[in-house]
Amino acid sequence: FLITFDIPKIQKGIARLKESRVSDFYHEIAPGLISFARLIGRAFEAQGVIALFNSLLTLIAIIAIGIENELFLCAIVFFCSFIPVLGVVLSSVPIAVMALVQPGGTLLMAVTAVVAILVIHFIETSLLNPKILGDMLHMHPVLVLAVLAIGEHFFGVWGLLLGVPVSVYIIRFVLL
Repeated sequence: FLITFDIPKIQKGIARLKESRVSDFYHEIAPGLISFARLIGRAFEAQGVIALFNSLLTLIAIIAIGIENELFLCAIVFFCSFIPVLGVVLSSVPIAVMALVQPGGTLLMAVTAVVAILVIHFIETSLLNPKILGDMLHMHPVLVLAVLAIGEHFFGVWGLLLGVPVSVYIIRFVLL
């Protein structure tokens, strides 16, 4: 988000490199970096779409279960959807707590909410992530799943965030 706010300053600073002592290096590296930055942008755009679907599915579940403050809880789900793996835990805690403390809330309601969140998370990781990332970055969903699994294994959260765009960049601009 901070980079987004500073884009005009960053563009001006990078444009000055064209006429500097590193202009040869700039002309060699700039096209690849621009392509990679666009892929990262598309990956974050895809994550926004995934977060929206995740929030809508959670809203449906929360309404069906009868948990109050559904819009606030779904806003938490939306923002936590940008945090790989840990985001599901962070967003499910307030939902489960609300299911317990609201008037008429029960432990059964909290357990039902956690089960619903686990089902939604399964749908997200098995269907939404590969399909949406694959469509937006023009990569087969099975390859997306493989890259996410390998990226998470070797690089943790960074592998989940950057694995697909880096793979697309390597396939398109390095190999092809």
